[in-house]
Amino acid sequence: MLARTITLVLAGICLSLAGCAGAARVPDARPSDFTLDALVTNPHATDVSLPRFRRPARYDVDADGELRVAVGAGVSEETIPRRTRTLDPAQLDRIWLLVTGAGLTDPDSAYAIDWGRTWEGPRGEPTAVISVTRGGRRVHSGVPLGASSGLGAPRVEALLDELAGLAWIPERE
Repeated sequence: MLARTITLVLAGICLSLAGCAGAARVPDARPSDFTLDALVTNPHATDVSLPRFRRPARYDVDADGELRVAVGAGVSEETIPRRTRTLDPAQLDRIWLLVTGAGLTDPDSAYAIDWGRTWEGPRGEPTAVISVTRGGRRVHSGVPLGASSGLGAPRVEALLDELAGLAWIPERE
């Protein structure tokens, strides 16, 4: 009787572990049409002690791995960033993991915005507007980067910091 009980308990544990493992979310592989456009604006751009993820910049990552970057206080949607480097597949995969980890591919996320409307973050705070393409669909997100950031912003900040690092932007000026 004891042996049968132990066997049933062990079988239950194995099944529950297998069920948990099967339910674990495995990140999607980076799609071949993945692109990213990120615009960081900051009214405090003259503060040289800003972390690089809060400095005004525009980052474009093309599906072929081209990273284009423009930095500085005058950067806007109209700024055409210059080619900075070609990212290798491992670097693109890292960016993809940061994008999905931040929820920037989810059209129902708290950060999702309608591109047809003007989005403004909290007045006087740094913000990021990020557009991601995957599987032929584009998701636009507006993310406050200041004191009222809320949930998820640290992951977006990690993505922006990764992009800044790939663009050889120093951590401190």
